[in-house]
Amino acid sequence: MSNKLQLVTEIRQYVYQYGLDATIALYGSELECWQGEPAGIWLRVSSGKQDEANQLPEVLEYCAKSELRPAKWYVLHDKSANRGEQQGKLDEMVNDMRNGVIVVGVCWKSSRMERRGPRFTFRLLAQVADAGCDVKSVSQPQWGTGGVAGQTLTSLYAAIDQDFSETLAENVKLSYDRIRANGAVGPGGTPWGIQIVGAKYEKKFEFTDLCRKWAPEIFTRRAAGDSWHTIAVWLDSQGIPPKKGNKWSEGSVRKLIRNRVYAGRWQNEAKTKTLHIIPNPPVRPELWEQAQGIRRPRGPVNEKDRPMLAGLKCNRCEDSPMYRHHIHTRSGEVYRYYRCAGRGAQRKGCGNMLPYDLLDTYVYAWVLLTAKEPHMIRTWIEGKNWESEKHDVKQDMREALEANDFAKLRELEAQFTELDNRKATKGYWDEIDSGITKGRYFHSLDRNGQREHLRAHDTRAEKDPRYADGIRLVIDGKDVTPLIEVNGNLSAALAAKGERGSWGQRLAVSTVSES
Repeated sequence: MSNKLQLVTEIRQYVYQYGLDATIALYGSELECWQGEPAGIWLRVSSGKQDEANQLPEVLEYCAKSELRPAKWYVLHDKSANRGEQQGKLDEMVNDMRNGVIVVGVCWKSSRMERRGPRFTFRLLAQVADAGCDVKSVSQPQWGTGGVAGQTLTSLYAAIDQDFSETLAENVKLSYDRIRANGAVGPGGTPWGIQIVGAKYEKKFEFTDLCRKWAPEIFTRRAAGDSWHTIAVWLDSQGIPPKKGNKWSEGSVRKLIRNRVYAGRWQNEAKTKTLHIIPNPPVRPELWEQAQGIRRPRGPVNEKDRPMLAGLKCNRCEDSPMYRHHIHTRSGEVYRYYRCAGRGAQRKGCGNMLPYDLLDTYVYAWVLLTAKEPHMIRTWIEGKNWESEKHDVKQDMREALEANDFAKLRELEAQFTELDNRKATKGYWDEIDSGITKGRYFHSLDRNGQREHLRAHDTRAEKDPRYADGIRLVIDGKDVTPLIEVNGNLSAALAAKGERGSWGQRLAVSTVSES
């Protein structure tokens, strides 16, 4: 046995144990030292259940016997030749032939390179011939050769490969149709804490005991403000295994929390359609919603340095935000103001600038004037649909049909029709009286809470010379500046602002009459 064939035998044992990538990394440089014409090694499979490693020993043995030197590798993982997903690599191989990098392309079977039919096969062979090179199939030696016999067999191979792919695609479609008709789960990966149970074509999702125990705690921590990192560290400390690897990462926690499947809905990749509804999910829909969109501060922030009107907008530029700025004068004084930041093409804003302290005072005065109004709590009211109940009835109908229980089947059909005719309701936000006034509620909050309370209102401001201080304040679509000036509360608010004690006393006085 030659040294080349001995090396191929060694590679065969190694590749079966360690896989293709590890084998090429270990033996690639040694194979490139073979004597002979430079060859491109073509290895492709169309699904994760196949393995390019099974093709490698046969291709290398052919190269050893034909005095070919593996000079370049064309490895395609999970690419379908029937849909042309390998075309980019084919173009790269032909270009390498034209540039003299390789003189021949070697594959295991012709279907590994092309299976879109005779037209595409002969086009590839023509491009290879124009480059003055050749392609070889290890298991089909007459593929791509000249003469009547070679061209006939090449055309036959191409037609057979195309027909096989089309028949396979049709069979797969029929399988998916049957799966969908049964309301079952199709092939694909499963998230953490979920297993697939059931017979073929009737597989269902099922939450594991580990998921039911820990998923509610994971979402509760996120809803409470925990970061992805702190949740990952906590999961590791509890010894909870991730889906892959030994430790949780921020990305795996983020992917878990953003997946609605834990609230009972398996959705498509675009998150626009629910494919399956899973009964009795471990996470309540409202808890899932609360865990979304949480933002953690980047670091410790001095509350006194944060503007009270964090959500302020410019009344001239519609939705343009207004941010706090400050200027240090030569005399050492600091001038603070809110300034329109602009949007889109007008990134510098419209020039709307308002004194920081004076505008905050106007907002405080508005709170004083509305202190006796009831504080309303914005509450999410869950909607109701009947998909879960209808899914259960469908399953009962299938079971009744299998048992030939036609009387029960008719009863279930009527039950399904009744559910199908029920009107589904959407969730909505509602306001409920909290039992206390706005002033007392505002007084009970710390500075950050007051800021968030004011953020809930649509607050807009602009310069307006028609008013005494040149400020127009619009809150929730209503111009409140005249109300503030007429009631004369601006001076009281000016005296109270900045002092937590006096401000609290002022609010307490304004709410003393509520009963």
